[in-house]
Amino acid sequence: FKPCAINRAINRAVFQLAMENGPLMAETGPFLMEEDFPDPTQLHKDGEWIEIRNPVSERIAHSGDWRIYPHLSNKETWKLKMGTRAYNLDSFLQRVGFHIDHCKVCEQAGAGRPSNWHTHIAAHTHFKEIGKLCCDGCDMDSIKQGWWESWRIPRGEIAFNYIDGQILMARGAPP
Repeated sequence: FKPCAINRAINRAVFQLAMENGPLMAETGPFLMEEDFPDPTQLHKDGEWIEIRNPVSERIAHSGDWRIYPHLSNKETWKLKMGTRAYNLDSFLQRVGFHIDHCKVCEQAGAGRPSNWHTHIAAHTHFKEIGKLCCDGCDMDSIKQGWWESWRIPRGEIAFNYIDGQILMARGAPP
């Protein structure tokens, strides 16, 4: 085996364990289990977005193109980071009675509807669509702003960013 083939095999095995057993330790620290998502009533103010999950990887520069986010560097890292984040969000939403039946990114690209949202987010086909959005030289702050999706949940709303995995929550109606 070449070193990169071994790394790919390890990444695949770690991701499979994460999908089967829930969250794991990663570069940005532990991804919290879905039980750790707060109830919106636990938030301090009505109608204000509160970050409940940071982006899945820390920027390596203040601004720039896709290269500022390490999780966009290859499909294995994407799969591990965003797959775990999507799994946690999907689990939470299912627990509060909501089933995600589409992907905003792939829907805009003309792709079909995913049957399993968190697996779809981690998939290579979804990663390729993200790659088309995050082109060389494109400002990531501008791109990121257009790729939020939110869902009404009991007593609030939750929002997910398809580019970096950041999750926001609001108590009551969002701003």
